[in-house]
Amino acid sequence: MAALDQRRFYRLAAILRSIAIALSATALVWEFAGQHPWVAVAVAVWMYPGIAVNWWLYRRLGVIPPHVWMRDVLGLAVFAALVPTYLVPAMMAMLAIVAVVSITVVRRTVRVIAATVVLASLVSAWVGGAEHAVLAAVCLPLAVLAILLPSQLLSQTMQRSLAFNTGIADAMGIAMFESESVSGQPADMIHLYAPESRRFGPAMTEQEWVDLLHPDDTSVSDVIDANVAAGRGYRVRYRQLNEEGVYHWVEEIGRVRRDGQRVHVVGMTRDIDDQIATEEQLVVLERMADTIDIGITILRLDDLDDPRSLVLEWGNRAATGVTLMSEAMGRRLADVLPSLFETADPHLGVGLVMAEVAAGASSRRIGEVPVPFADGTLRPCRLIVSPLPDHRCAVVFDDVSELAEARADLERLAFVDPLTGLPNRQRTRRLIADAPVGSLLMVIDLDRFADVNEAFGHGCGDEMIVEVARVLAEAPEGAVVGRIGGDEFGVVAVPGTGERDDLVTRLFQALSRPVVLPNGLTLQASISMGITTKTKADTSPDELLRQADVALAKAKVVRNRHEVYDPRQDTSAPHRMMLLGELRRALLSGELELHHQPAIDTHTGRISSVESMLVWQHPSLGLIPACDLTDMVQRSNLHADILLFSMREAIRHYGAWAAAGHAVPVSINIDATGLRDESLVDRLVALVRSAGLPEHALGVEIDETQLRVERDLSADTLRRLADAGLWLTIDHAGTSRNPLGVLRSYSVDAVKIDGDVCAELRSTDDELIGALVAAVHHVGLLIAAAGADDEETFRWLIDHGADQVQGSWVGALVPHDVLLGMLLAHEPLRLVAG
Repeated sequence: MAALDQRRFYRLAAILRSIAIALSATALVWEFAGQHPWVAVAVAVWMYPGIAVNWWLYRRLGVIPPHVWMRDVLGLAVFAALVPTYLVPAMMAMLAIVAVVSITVVRRTVRVIAATVVLASLVSAWVGGAEHAVLAAVCLPLAVLAILLPSQLLSQTMQRSLAFNTGIADAMGIAMFESESVSGQPADMIHLYAPESRRFGPAMTEQEWVDLLHPDDTSVSDVIDANVAAGRGYRVRYRQLNEEGVYHWVEEIGRVRRDGQRVHVVGMTRDIDDQIATEEQLVVLERMADTIDIGITILRLDDLDDPRSLVLEWGNRAATGVTLMSEAMGRRLADVLPSLFETADPHLGVGLVMAEVAAGASSRRIGEVPVPFADGTLRPCRLIVSPLPDHRCAVVFDDVSELAEARADLERLAFVDPLTGLPNRQRTRRLIADAPVGSLLMVIDLDRFADVNEAFGHGCGDEMIVEVARVLAEAPEGAVVGRIGGDEFGVVAVPGTGERDDLVTRLFQALSRPVVLPNGLTLQASISMGITTKTKADTSPDELLRQADVALAKAKVVRNRHEVYDPRQDTSAPHRMMLLGELRRALLSGELELHHQPAIDTHTGRISSVESMLVWQHPSLGLIPACDLTDMVQRSNLHADILLFSMREAIRHYGAWAAAGHAVPVSINIDATGLRDESLVDRLVALVRSAGLPEHALGVEIDETQLRVERDLSADTLRRLADAGLWLTIDHAGTSRNPLGVLRSYSVDAVKIDGDVCAELRSTDDELIGALVAAVHHVGLLIAAAGADDEETFRWLIDHGADQVQGSWVGALVPHDVLLGMLLAHEPLRLVAG
């Protein structure tokens, strides 16, 4: 049932109900007026106002509520019971009510009302007592079923159709409506289907609809009225308030049909918030596109088989206001720029490429294409062609004529030193990066150049820089000179340029000649040079420059000389950090070796013990000495592993010497802080005991300063080491303030006087060293002395009571096999010089 037909049905039902109320009231008044006038008055007062209430309900709700029909059924039953002669008309009225509610009310309510009709009729017939009335009441259920079954089936079908169509409307976001009015009179809008967010009841007056409009959109009502009055369809947009109190954009489309004075409008509305947002974004994007200087055009391919059917659809300001496309929108590209399609090879034509992309190919980038401009010039443009839906493509083109002109200037500024014309630092870094392995990098610095600037001014200094650059530019073929910055120059010489010493000599000779400046001033240039070699292909230019700077800094100490980079003398932090990272690998790969320095017994003149220290045989840097390695070990987290490794090596070397008949005690240095780790002490003691060597075959040396700092170091820990058979020596004695008695409480066996302390005592007071030796002997300790680096010191230490003497004059730090050779030689006193 259409909405308007349904509304007419509801109106007819309301009219019939009003008539029924009037007839029933009149019949009751007529029946009781003679015998019971007060009853007639009561009936009139109660029922006649119901007509007005009936119309008020209909106008307010658009339909009569179920409870009103239920009241009518009960009222008719009471009327039939009181006036049995009207039982049949009352039943007919009840059947009419069943017919009405079966279409307008939900199924469960209809069943309740139908059951009430049957029961009420039976009760009324029983109360009245007439036989024909009872028969009619018995037949009433059949009549109810005859009405209820087809009407319920029809109502169910209509409800299912309504739910289905409403679901579609919800999914599509649309609402369908219709209205019918007499020309010149306001019309109500009847909603057929509407989404939940914009459902305002089955009917809406024109004023209610206007009240939902945004204040700025109320004029749309006049537009609709004008089109309806003219019998024309319409399409309008406006903002409407939804049930959530939020304004949404709505598009309304209406079709108008006139039938004389009657005007029938059928239409739909749909939410267009997303569409409005998209359109606003497109406007913003179009404005943004007009603000940039890069041309953007959209082309449409009308015929997939004809590449020349590309049509210019749209272009931004840069496209339409600069090039010949200014008046070409809507025309074929082949007619505007035929040169884009003219090529010996049809697959290379730019226009053909655009057509391929519009037909569905992927994006393409096209290099510099000559495009005619409005001033008649051909300018190079770079193009990017991207596909769009519906056989369209977007072409972005950029005028790069100025870019091409500036490219050379930028390259010159980026890679050429403006003062000398030589490659600048950035260019020199690239030259270093591209240089093959084996290339030399020589960094040259002018000596005392600051004095030139101070004495003659910066202008004169710049002239000297230019003259030096001119001389260096005459470097041999294969060498490239660049200015690194200030008064520093870099020379990159690839292999085959010449021997390193020859190149250095030629450069020094070239710059040894006096430099005559343009102002007539003659100056003598003096240079210092740092040299490094590119040994690995992946060494960065910055690292090579750093290495050359390290060598240069050493050369500038003396000036007018050159130095070659030596990794072993590089104490820079990055170098140390790299070595620190390689330390674990060195420990596992066997690059760490235990070397030994002998100490002689001053009473026999023979080796009585050795102090053992680790050195690193680095695969590329060579031998890293013990002093550097000790510092790295202290900075690493490998102290425990390296300590145990050193002890295992000491045990192995002792065994080799003992097997050769020369069992010499071996002592290794130990960091006192490591003794805090009880598990490390346990492992060390277990290792020593498992070796099964004689007592005091192995020993450890602990720095006195560390022993003083580690005040909470347990004497029990040192006693455990002594009980394991280790010989304990306090190294660098005399540099701290530990009393000898305290040292004895630590279970130590000997003290070793530091070489610097010996030198200080020797230069100040000979008696003090004698007193120190006597005190050490008094507490039962042996005294060893380091620093015997010459014969005179060696004899002085012997004369003053040292039990053991150690130093470079006695013996250097050597591998264990070299020391074995020394032991086999049976050489007394000075065993190895230097």
